[in-house]
Amino acid sequence: MTETIRRVRDGWGSVDESLHTAADRLINSFAGAAVAGINLGFGFFFVLATARQSVSTSPAMTALAGLLSLSILLSGFMLAWGDDV
Repeated sequence: MTETIRRVRDGWGSVDESLHTAADRLINSFAGAAVAGINLGFGFFFVLATARQSVSTSPAMTALAGLLSLSILLSGFMLAWGDDV
């Protein structure tokens, strides 16, 4: 009888640990999706803002803004479609 109670208690401990791990992964994936969405939004905003800027006025600043927007956009895509480890 005591052995049965011990097995049931150990089984519930394993289930509780599995549920905790699943909840952590779900929260992490939602947080990752939120960060990816923010990065994609900022990236698209900077791409549009850079496209409106005149290259003849300040080519260096336009190039810098373009690189910044592309890096933010790329990080958003990597976060959105990257593999979770």
